Amino acid sequence: MLNPSLKYGGHLLECQPRQVQAGVQLINTLELVLPMNLDYLTCDFQRNIDQDLHEAEK
Repeated sequence: MLNPSLKYGGHLLECQPRQVQAGVQLINTLELVLPMNLDYLTCDFQRNIDQDLHEAEK
């Protein structure tokens, strides 16, 4: 989410909208580009990231 002035933002963890409109767009391609550096290549993706998320949301 971004504030109206676009000067700061954060993750939207919960909301209760008054009115919602949804749409669907069909996309038949996906391009995934991952970092190719030592930090990413040696990262332990099996660990619990709850503490990391908590720190990032402060």
